[in-house]
Amino acid sequence: MNQSTNRRDFLKTAGLTALGLTVLPNLITRAAPSDRVRIAHIGLGGMGNNHMKWFADLPDAEIVALCDVDELHLGETKKRLEEMKPGIRVDTYGDFRRILERKDIDAITVATPDHWHAQIATLAFQAGKDVYGEKPLSYCLKEGKMMLKHLEKHNRVFQMGNQIHAGDNFHRVVELIQSGSIGKVHTVRLWKKPSTKELGSPTVQPVPKTLNWDMWLGPAPFTDYIPEKCHFTYRYFLDYSGGEFADFWCHIADVMYSAIHPQGLTKISARGTAYEGIADAPKTLDVDYEFGGLKVYWSSNPPRRPRRGRAGYRRILRGP
Repeated sequence: MNQSTNRRDFLKTAGLTALGLTVLPNLITRAAPSDRVRIAHIGLGGMGNNHMKWFADLPDAEIVALCDVDELHLGETKKRLEEMKPGIRVDTYGDFRRILERKDIDAITVATPDHWHAQIATLAFQAGKDVYGEKPLSYCLKEGKMMLKHLEKHNRVFQMGNQIHAGDNFHRVVELIQSGSIGKVHTVRLWKKPSTKELGSPTVQPVPKTLNWDMWLGPAPFTDYIPEKCHFTYRYFLDYSGGEFADFWCHIADVMYSAIHPQGLTKISARGTAYEGIADAPKTLDVDYEFGGLKVYWSSNPPRRPRRGRAGYRRILRGP
């Protein structure tokens, strides 16, 4: 392989391997020491720490900055990185714009709440930086189109962190379906059981001194601080995300889209239930899609298993 691979080639190659949870170092072309990719991580919760660990393991990447609006997250991640890379020098920020101002940073990763994804990525493209952004791609379709417009205008590299897409098992399923092993697909059923507990009806609390709540809210409407609206459980509030559906649709439906490429969407119908407490995203959601020659059903509950016994197993083998 060419030993003088530039930053953009490196990002394309590494993004398809190591950042998909399938770390294949032998596929990564080594960049020259003077051409290491300088990385900054924005958003340092659970997935943000995974981003940091993945890039820290890449020999041609250099983590130079960390950013989070929560000083506790920022300090904890910096400590983990220093334990992984003794002697590393990394700058820390509470405002991601300070990172975008730096000309020496080549790329960023984004693992903020969903309502910040498109804004940070778009500003990064404008600042000449490539982006590895967590799923979902954006908060809404309009924001996704905005990202694409600026990605193309500034000729940047972007990969969405839909890590299941890189797994060998995923690829094998896609290959089997495309080979015709199960025949022509006319119906697809997808499901994900809700995993969150009821959040109840918590009250307004003082904003922790370590948290910049205004910056956390960013483009979302202002609201008083309630801990349940922040960090992981933000997913269950429509101002910031779309509940279980927005969290897992992109993972689970990705197999279908990769294998059969549905076209010609003609109809969508949906129904669901609400939480009893403060959360306003759907608790359960069933969605029916009609494409040309294909029906897709998303459900919050798995399909019923056939009853046991020979008759039940015959139905599994023969189908309906």
